Amino acid sequence: SFGNALDGRGDPGVLIAALKQYVLPELASAFGVTMIALFLSVLAFGAMALVERAERANVGAADEVFLIYLARLPGKEAAPGLQGLTRELAQVQGLTRELSHMQGLTQELAHSRGRTEELVKGLDALRTAVDRLAAAESRPQKYTLVREQ
Repeated sequence: SFGNALDGRGDPGVLIAALKQYVLPELASAFGVTMIALFLSVLAFGAMALVERAERANVGAADEVFLIYLARLPGKEAAPGLQGLTRELAQVQGLTRELSHMQGLTQELAHSRGRTEELVKGLDALRTAVDRLAAAESRPQKYTLVREQ
C-alpha cells in the first residue's frame, strides 16, 4: 500500500491517508489484544496463587499424617515430650516455608505491578502521539518550494 501511496507527486496527504487506512486499525487491534492478554495473565496469576496455597496446605497436612505414622512405628522408646516437640518442629518448618514462599509471591507481584505501570505509561504516550497526528492532519498544511541558485 505504501508503494502506491508514494506516487510521483510526493503528496504526504496520500501517505497519511494510507497510514490511517492500513496501519492504525491494525495497531489498535494489536493493542486491544495485548490489553486482554495482560488482564488474563493477572487472572491466571491469581488462580495459580490460589492453587499453590491449596497445595501447600495439603502438603502440610500430609506431613502431619506421616509424622504421626512415623511416631507410631516400633523402635526405640522415645519420651512422650519428644513426640510433641517433633510435631511442633515440623509445624515451625512448614510455617517457615510458607513465609518464604509468600515473600517470593510479594516480590513477584511488585515486579509485575511495575511492568504494568510502565506499559500503561507507554500506552498513554502512544495515545497522545496518535491524537497529535490526528490534530496535525486536520489542520491545513502549507508547503512552499524553494529554488536554490
